[in-house]
Amino acid sequence: RKSAVVSHFSAMPVPSAGVIEDTATINRSLEDVFNYLANFANTQEWDPGVKTARLVTPPPVGPGSTFDLVTTFKDSESKMIFTIKEYAPPRRLVLEGHSDIARALDTIELTAIDAGKTRVHYVSDLTLKGFRRPFIVFLGSALNELGRKAMQGLEKTLNKSAESS
Repeated sequence: RKSAVVSHFSAMPVPSAGVIEDTATINRSLEDVFNYLANFANTQEWDPGVKTARLVTPPPVGPGSTFDLVTTFKDSESKMIFTIKEYAPPRRLVLEGHSDIARALDTIELTAIDAGKTRVHYVSDLTLKGFRRPFIVFLGSALNELGRKAMQGLEKTLNKSAESS
């Protein structure tokens, strides 16, 4: 698999059709960032592609936790259900999402880069279902834009809350 080198706030590269990848630097501890991201209901606070998100399984968040999201893409709304498939605090989280037309596999890896500073490496592998499947190749630039805005939103949201605490 081809790996892309990403600079801060560059456009999120699409290494292959439907795969978007980027990093964010957060001025918070590894544990804080992991706990925030593991509660995938928080995506509505930082990802402009998520209109609403909520935890549907009982707390606490962990392996098997399920979240209902309403996502927006190209002026269309879609309901997606995400489930935590891998939960390895405080370094790795894998979620699988499904909708009527798509499947997503989101892999989030965290690295402490300084005292109180964390690097988030986010890979989202999106596959369209059914007859739409081959058309993923035409969504590259729109996925780039969505991914870039999500990482910027994550940095802005978490770094802002770190400054106010």
